[in-house]
Amino acid sequence: MAYDHYVTICNPLLYSVAMSQRLFIQLVAGPYAIGLNKLVVFVVVGAMGVFSGLTILVSYVCILITILKIRSAEGRHKAFSTCSSHLMVVSILYGNLVFICVRPSASFSLDLNEVVSVFYTAVIPMLNPLIYSLRNKEVKGAIHRMVTKRKFCRA
Repeated sequence: MAYDHYVTICNPLLYSVAMSQRLFIQLVAGPYAIGLNKLVVFVVVGAMGVFSGLTILVSYVCILITILKIRSAEGRHKAFSTCSSHLMVVSILYGNLVFICVRPSASFSLDLNEVVSVFYTAVIPMLNPLIYSLRNKEVKGAIHRMVTKRKFCRA
């Protein structure tokens, strides 16, 4: 419509030449095609997100069933500690995504969106090395010494 007005105002004598019926149809149909493309992209990306989430969920259910079949308590503990770091990262990531998608539009706040965006883009990647290093005995020992030295928790 803006192009139509532009041609009408700037080149009124060339309007019939510049605005052919084919161009007019393209200008009218263009926004609908773009809207349809956005809808298709939204559906495909949403389906991929749901599929990847379900794949992770099913794999962790299978892992949990396998771990529960282990007879020794030490073996179950070792298996849980191996999976716990990845499960924590996935929970933080998908929890953040679910929070963004499920939040009602009535509580829409730009400040909250900024906080969630910073958390998603900066905090989660910074947490990954920390979470994965918690499996290291030296890191666990250093954290334990720091906590007991500073008397953060008193038993």
